[in-house]
Amino acid sequence: MKSRSCGKTFSEINAIPLIDVLLVLLVIFMVTAPLYLQEIQLDLPIVDHTASYAEPTEHDTTLFIKHNGEMYINTKNQKSLSLKEVVTTIQSTATKQHASVYIHADKNCSYGTVIKTLAALEQSGITQFHLVNSTEQTI
Repeated sequence: MKSRSCGKTFSEINAIPLIDVLLVLLVIFMVTAPLYLQEIQLDLPIVDHTASYAEPTEHDTTLFIKHNGEMYINTKNQKSLSLKEVVTTIQSTATKQHASVYIHADKNCSYGTVIKTLAALEQSGITQFHLVNSTEQTI
């Protein structure tokens, strides 16, 4: 009997190891993804009444100010920005004249930091601000 391997090579890809590697990579990304999605921890001031405000639209910008003065824009995953960088970034992303800035400032943030930020934004031509507060009491 003659064997079938008369000089021809078997050129089919073995898919099992490929699938194993892909599953390992999937698990690695699933485990590390939450590390990149950490929220900025802010302790917003609490008010007694339920203040209703409009939700930000795609043209609006959300500014986070932490208790130590660090500022972040729209995302919870970037490095903190200086006041000048914040103003420049908001100006470059404002596509409409009536774009609003939603400011989430920690209740332990310096009043002067918030006022300086508002003044710098106003001087740059951005005049619609929303100061966001918390209506839920956390214990």
